[in-house]
Amino acid sequence: MAKLKELDSLIDFSRATIQLDIVLALRDSEEGLSSEALASRLRQRRKAVLDALRKLEHKGLVERDEDGLYHLTELGLRFLNELENLMNKNAAYKGSRDVLSVKPSIKEFVLRLMLNNIIYEIIMIVGSSRKHMISAKKLSRILGLSVSRIDNYIEYLNSTLKTTVIRKVRIKKLFGKKEYYKLTRYGEKVYRSLLSHPRHRKFLKRLTSRLLGAHHVSLILKKLTIINSLALFAIILFHILTPNIYELIKITAALALIIINILLYFR
Repeated sequence: MAKLKELDSLIDFSRATIQLDIVLALRDSEEGLSSEALASRLRQRRKAVLDALRKLEHKGLVERDEDGLYHLTELGLRFLNELENLMNKNAAYKGSRDVLSVKPSIKEFVLRLMLNNIIYEIIMIVGSSRKHMISAKKLSRILGLSVSRIDNYIEYLNSTLKTTVIRKVRIKKLFGKKEYYKLTRYGEKVYRSLLSHPRHRKFLKRLTSRLLGAHHVSLILKKLTIINSLALFAIILFHILTPNIYELIKITAALALIIINILLYFR
């Protein structure tokens, strides 16, 4: 997983599949390819391809020669080699190669990992929320995905396991009904099993998640913001009882921090 994150820092797999497509296309071309040829081969708009190429050049993965053709750099070739090594070490794909004698594509491997990682995040966020339940809009905001797309991921999860792990419920609130995602009893078992996964064996991470009842970093930061604001408010009340010029400065600074915390909470 650490190696995958390192590779993901070069190409954001969740947002930049076109960059991965370009790198793979250049690997298969010894003479190099122009932006027009890449756009035609990938069936993408030339502007989108040029934007992706600029980002890849900035990261040092590709370079352009005097004839305007793009090639992989040494870093680009090393990136692909490490990605292939990671794929070959994956136990699931080792089994498929033994049976089918067909090597899966790098893109298929990356997309499968992306899918698994998003589903993992969904389960952990819903599971660490109060009553194992979170509003659809809030989860959408945290993940940066539309509600309909999250629905598709959950549908895939439930159909793959042939049981309901997460269900969508509508709860009546003051200003109408709101949609929530909630873990089922089986989903709670899945969540607890994931907590014992090596990804959660770091003491500080496990302790923070347990104390604050949150898994995702944005949820943890928001809860810390609330705790911090309450603590500052208590300090202000204490110092109001014994006012002087120095205490006034402290109160002003504390108020400024509360305002910053509020802005961070609602950003």
